[in-house]
Amino acid sequence: MINESFYKGQDLYTDGNIEDEILNLVKNRDDFTEILVEETRWPILYHLSPERRNILDWYAFDEGGTLLEIGAGCGALTGMLCEKVKKVVAVELSRKRSAIIEQRCCDKSNLEIMVGNFDDMKFPESFDYITLVGVLEYAK
Repeated sequence: MINESFYKGQDLYTDGNIEDEILNLVKNRDDFTEILVEETRWPILYHLSPERRNILDWYAFDEGGTLLEIGAGCGALTGMLCEKVKKVVAVELSRKRSAIIEQRCCDKSNLEIMVGNFDDMKFPESFDYITLVGVLEYAK
């Protein structure tokens, strides 16, 4: 589910038109092995590589926990996080990237995707875990 309550109509961070290609790729498959063998473009390698799961896949999350993923990107970790905890709220600046996450995680009923600037958001709940993978270097 995508929540656009905080979206102001402009994608403030993007890798450009290649995100359209990524969206088309994730609409048609969930295994990117063949593509990644031949692919050399950084955004596709970065966003679709299954090895990125290793960043947090090892961590023993509480299965009943809730997690806030700030800067979810194109969902490289989001699906894995949904498998680990009861609820994930993924925050992403970009509507297009949020659509990519939605496609990648269409089978995850415990996911809410919030589009917009995290600084503008209010959360009615607290979270057991908060992740900021690849985000702090862009914060001002």
